[in-house]
Amino acid sequence: MTNNELLKQIQKDYRQLARYLYFFEKDQHGEFVPSDRLKFTAEQCNQPGVAGDLSLKDLLVLMSGRERFFIEWYQHNKLGMEYDQFNQDLIPQDVTQIDNFILVHKQGQSLEETLIDFDTAYQQLLEVVKRIPHGYLSPVDIQDQAGKNSIVGLLQEMTWNSYRWAKRAIRQWSRRGIRINKAQMLERIQTERRRLEKNLTSLPEAVLVEKGVLGDWSIKDIMAHLVDWEQRFLGWYQAGLRGEIPQTPAPGLTWEDLDQLNQDIYNRNRNRPLESIMAEFDSSYDQVMQTIRAIPEEEIFRPGVFAWTGNSNLATFILANTANHYRWAKTHIRKWGKSGNLLIP
Repeated sequence: MTNNELLKQIQKDYRQLARYLYFFEKDQHGEFVPSDRLKFTAEQCNQPGVAGDLSLKDLLVLMSGRERFFIEWYQHNKLGMEYDQFNQDLIPQDVTQIDNFILVHKQGQSLEETLIDFDTAYQQLLEVVKRIPHGYLSPVDIQDQAGKNSIVGLLQEMTWNSYRWAKRAIRQWSRRGIRINKAQMLERIQTERRRLEKNLTSLPEAVLVEKGVLGDWSIKDIMAHLVDWEQRFLGWYQAGLRGEIPQTPAPGLTWEDLDQLNQDIYNRNRNRPLESIMAEFDSSYDQVMQTIRAIPEEEIFRPGVFAWTGNSNLATFILANTANHYRWAKTHIRKWGKSGNLLIP
């Protein structure tokens, strides 16, 4: 493998993991990238049970710790540098021993420090991989030579295999509902919606259609975006009631095509009048809340009730298309208002 091939593989799986951890936001180029806002509360991040007895914070500690282990292993074995924090007696294939060392070493680290380290270690890893001489990149499997000469094998174990394992664990944990019941879910949805509407009602119509809130999007475009995803969920749910398996997130697209789908939503709605979008914004919310209230609690939280959810539950899809989405919109609107000295409550 070449450096570029390694980097692409690492970045691809890291981005897929990041989708389960962070809200994505548009950068200055209009690309959706991970923001610094977690999808989980501090309490949830410290809650054991994500993977065995490990918490989400523990998983993040392991991800950055494994990345740093590879960096130090490579610098010691190939560049002759001294180890910094990792015991040089640890052999690369003994992942359990490495993980125990990492968790003990980082046991007093706060969530904020963990998040900073998670990003920093990843960036440092990318810089190291860029500089690895091509002659060192043997495709030999890590277990064939005890990991001593297989940089690619160790890198695979410490990065993209690691990211995939963490992603699966977080996905399964999320699908279990993360200790939430229907009443709490409804309260969360209503609270986030109320906060968003408080922002919107304070703004004149001219501001609602002003471009640049999120890339080229206006607040009107964001409202249309929210409506589309509410209706998308309702369509999936109604199809499930009919015994059908709808294509999610859209026919012909996969969850890796979200950027394309969101652009399509924007293109379909950008020239529509504000009055029409605002009317749908209200009616769609009423419709989705009426539907959610009517769903039995067991059907909301039990995985696999409908074939289209796979091993997940309805709660995951409900929150993603309501409360979490409203909070995402509110955050972007307030950030934009602050940047333009516009007071938004």
